[in-house]
Amino acid sequence: MQRAESRAKKEGAVYSMCTVDPRNSISLDNFKELSYQVVAEKPKYGGHDRLILYKRLD
Repeated sequence: MQRAESRAKKEGAVYSMCTVDPRNSISLDNFKELSYQVVAEKPKYGGHDRLILYKRLD
């Protein structure tokens, strides 16, 4: 993931976003360790609840 973020930053991206199933605590913890923050919870992908995470690529 860090390589992807580095590449995205080099290409001009200023933030990265992703979605995580709120019941998937392992995945959520992994993204939090990479400094992603939960910014919303919304139904996505056929009505399934998803956490939306955000990270500024500074």
